[in-house]
Amino acid sequence: MMRCKKCHNEVEKGKFVCESCRKKTPSRKKDRSKKRVARRTEGSENNGSEMLAKVDVKVSKSENKNVKLEDNQKQIKVVKDLKIPKTIDKLVIEQKQNQKIGKIKQDESIKKENKRSRALFKGMLLFLSGVVIGVGGTISVSNKYTKSKTAVAETTESSDIPEQTESFFKTSMEQSSTFKKDTQVTEKEEVKKKKTPEKKNSNFTKELPDKIVEKVKGLKGYYSYYLHDLSEPSGVSGSSKKMLSASTIKLFILEKAFAQVKADKLELDEPYELLEEDKVPGTGDIQNAKEGTTYTTEDLLNLMIVDSDNTATNIIIDRLGGIEELSDYILDRGYGETTLARKMGDTAAISEGKDNYTSVDDVGRLMSKLAKKELIGKAEDEKMLEILSNGKNHDKLAKHLPDNLTIYCKSGEYSDFGVQNDTILVEGPEGDYILTIMSEGGDESEQVSVMQTIGQEAYQLISKK
Repeated sequence: MMRCKKCHNEVEKGKFVCESCRKKTPSRKKDRSKKRVARRTEGSENNGSEMLAKVDVKVSKSENKNVKLEDNQKQIKVVKDLKIPKTIDKLVIEQKQNQKIGKIKQDESIKKENKRSRALFKGMLLFLSGVVIGVGGTISVSNKYTKSKTAVAETTESSDIPEQTESFFKTSMEQSSTFKKDTQVTEKEEVKKKKTPEKKNSNFTKELPDKIVEKVKGLKGYYSYYLHDLSEPSGVSGSSKKMLSASTIKLFILEKAFAQVKADKLELDEPYELLEEDKVPGTGDIQNAKEGTTYTTEDLLNLMIVDSDNTATNIIIDRLGGIEELSDYILDRGYGETTLARKMGDTAAISEGKDNYTSVDDVGRLMSKLAKKELIGKAEDEKMLEILSNGKNHDKLAKHLPDNLTIYCKSGEYSDFGVQNDTILVEGPEGDYILTIMSEGGDESEQVSVMQTIGQEAYQLISKK
């Protein structure tokens, strides 16, 4: 028989406690389970209350910085009774991440749409440009063939056709490659280019070259010209080549002098006493002055341009460093067809084959920059224009111009070689322009007469524009 461990009464086999004692003794398993449930509930309540308390503290700080800590603590005590799940922070984070992912996807879709629209736009432009270029090239080539009817025209035009077709294919290839690389050009720049109209040449630029060619046709000698309507970006020239300069070379000496003035290497008020050995024949009155007569640098520059004085020019050449120094300056400035090889009146150098040369392109470019005050500097350019405005020789291009115009001029003559040169800058209410004519190997009376006519017709054309 088995006995109960507590009351020692007899119990059934296999049992250690009787039925009465078992009912009196509480179950340990139930106590343990109850304790576990209580702990979990208390832990979740504490965690939830702490999380909500943190959220409320942050919200209270952002909404009102003046809220006191005591109020926050009261809020924490009130909230402690509430049960909040532990996943509240995770839910907030996930919501923010989803919002960011949505924005990124939206931005990517917008970018793809923009790329597609740009690619479509560029493809259309490429197609249209190819059509336009093809039509233009076909018309230009067909025009070439139709024009080649005479024997002279046939030889000229037939040699030009391969070059034209080659240039046509080059331009078409270049334009197509330009459209392929068009990613560097913004749409705003393209619109701006379309809105900017091409500037048409004035009557002066279009008609005067033909008139000059017509006027000098049949005359003895060689003629070249340069003309520039200053309302246009650049000038045009015809038959420009290296020719005897005569006194127009003095323009380049004047430029060098004022470059030295700007560099503080030459002073305009610096005096110079005339020496007997300075005097040379030719134009100018200094050769008749007494030895020891004093001239300032500015006096000598005025005499060199206004009276084309040879003695004054040679003194200035020496003060600027000599022939070699001036030649280097002319070369450095890009005057490729201008050469200073001798002083004025140097007959020995002339007999040795040394002479001074320039071209209408070089003279015209100098005058154009001077007119725009882009030659040396604004102050220096204005001083040079002041000197040129006092020029006395108005017997060629300026002969028949009205008196209300401002004329800046420099001419040159070399009768032994049939040289007659003239350049003028004209400022007037109808417009400003530059006209340069050079001639050599001609008849003086014919040369002067045709220059007067060309000067008059140039003014009439500039007045029409």
